[in-house]
Amino acid sequence: IDKRFPASEYDVLVVIEGKSLLTKAGLEAVGNVARELQLTDGVAGVVSMLSARGKPDANGYAPPVVPDELPEGDGLTPIVTALKQNDIVRGKFLSEDGELTMVVLALDRAVVEEQSAKTVIGNITTGIANQLKGTDLTYKLAGAPVMQLEIRNAVERDQIVYNGLGL
Repeated sequence: IDKRFPASEYDVLVVIEGKSLLTKAGLEAVGNVARELQLTDGVAGVVSMLSARGKPDANGYAPPVVPDELPEGDGLTPIVTALKQNDIVRGKFLSEDGELTMVVLALDRAVVEEQSAKTVIGNITTGIANQLKGTDLTYKLAGAPVMQLEIRNAVERDQIVYNGLGL
């Protein structure tokens, strides 16, 4: 059951925020982050506001709400409106004010066990930082693996301090 329905204990949440999030440059940056994370070793899956699909056509094909090639100028307005009105995206993957989005990463358990959470999360952080460089967008990581790593790092740091003081 655990293999078929994995728990969220291996999920990392990436929160990206900024005033320019729903501009062409902002959406392109979030798209670049999502593509980078899909290629990052240790990431099994990525879900974001860019994963949203429209209503299926007569053939059953549901086009993406945000196309790969973003239009210039006013052509972006219907895309932003569709994102804000999408029942799955609104309030879950995109804040009501349009300045904050969440990307959910499912980590590959085998890779995390093999390489360590520190390495996998470090690669995730590096990838996001590289893709958001030069934008006004900022990011933060959350989720059980990130919090566990921070706790382990704090304990190691405290042990070094206490051992130094003890000597």
